[in-house]
Amino acid sequence: MLRKLPHSDILPILVRMKVSPHSFSKPVQVIQVYRKQIRFGKEEKGSFDLKQFLSAEKVTSNVGYVEIGELFLPEAAMENQGFSGADLFVLVDNIISEKPAECLTLHSPGANPIEIFKIRGNDPAELHLEWSYFGVGDPTRQSMKLFDLVPGKAYEIRINGKTDFSLTGRRPRHYLEQVFVLEYLGSFDDCRFYSDSADLPAKKLPASRKVIDLRKPLW
Repeated sequence: MLRKLPHSDILPILVRMKVSPHSFSKPVQVIQVYRKQIRFGKEEKGSFDLKQFLSAEKVTSNVGYVEIGELFLPEAAMENQGFSGADLFVLVDNIISEKPAECLTLHSPGANPIEIFKIRGNDPAELHLEWSYFGVGDPTRQSMKLFDLVPGKAYEIRINGKTDFSLTGRRPRHYLEQVFVLEYLGSFDDCRFYSDSADLPAKKLPASRKVIDLRKPLW
């Protein structure tokens, strides 16, 4: 469900947008991803507050959003490779992460990698888990389809793992906790661009979402 802003709140934002919308060459599907990731060493495991990590919901970035039925994107999105022909946009915003937020411009119905997942198909798009040692860690998880990305449904995926190796060899054990919240925002024929100076509405995680817990005990 789209969050409605009072007219007085949305007007200062709209005046910073380009007046004319940018039309896409074909309809674009838009998916929102909120990301929480933290990696810590064995000596920090005892002090890690899992409850606090799981409950964190303040979004610290904004790489595009949907308001009052319209898609708004940063002007920098036009510089993305393949923007003009893309028909799948994935907005990846951070809650807790060292990675930069990003607006991904992709093409369906191929298998598009997103973090530890792949988005396959387009009617509807499907989210698949793609386990890897460096992306998730041990223990191994089965790569599988998780759900369809459809209007009105949001999901929260929780997963953890441990690693004893880097790409260059053995290292002290590290633990990785990850949470991803995903929702399908809709199909759009056009968008409006905003500048870096625009006052943007705060994003909020969908209040109603299904939790898929793939966490395992890590001894």
